[in-house]
Amino acid sequence: MWSPRTGSRCKGRTCAALCPRHLHNCPVLSYKENIMRLSSLHKDRPIEPLDLAVFWVEFVMRHKGAPHLRPAAHDLTWYQYHSLDVIGFLLAIVLLVAFVAFKCCAYGFRKCFGKKGRVKKTQKSKTH
Repeated sequence: MWSPRTGSRCKGRTCAALCPRHLHNCPVLSYKENIMRLSSLHKDRPIEPLDLAVFWVEFVMRHKGAPHLRPAAHDLTWYQYHSLDVIGFLLAIVLLVAFVAFKCCAYGFRKCFGKKGRVKKTQKSKTH
């Protein structure tokens, strides 16, 4: 870590000894040391990539195409794949709730602010 008194970092000690939980993002290591460390992490594999590719090709050939590794999305219809059935159902529910709320508000508005009593029309006599 940087010290304001001395102006140096870590005083020759490794940053891992000072801040072990921040090893992946250590400011003390130089760029080259960081790249070398990341390179060794990347190359730490049980088998080589070419051997791994050969294994998977042979695995698929042994199991006749390996249908058990096939994604389930291949068996869906296009509207299920894009979740259009779910979107349609949710949209129908939202529209139904909005319709019921609108009708309830309209009924309440009519009851509160509607005409109090109906005035019947006076019938005119047919004689003039």
